[in-house]
Amino acid sequence: MERIKDKNLLQKEEERLRASLRRESKQKRVRERGAGRGLSASYLEPDNREEEGSEEEGAISLAAIKSKYKNKMATSKSEYL
Repeated sequence: MERIKDKNLLQKEEERLRASLRRESKQKRVRERGAGRGLSASYLEPDNREEEGSEEEGAISLAAIKSKYKNKMATSKSEYL
């Protein structure tokens, strides 16, 4: 009976380690892929629907900040023309 418990513990530990390696390799692939072709909007601003009620309520999105400065740049360029 003791051997069965030890075997189950070993199997669970091995499974946990394999899952950890899969997560790490996936993160590495995502980073390498992003470095080759720039950062996408979904990478910069992930979908936070699952985290409703988080501490970032009322936070300004990255897209809103970008559009604000794009608008400023467009108006300032038109003033010089």
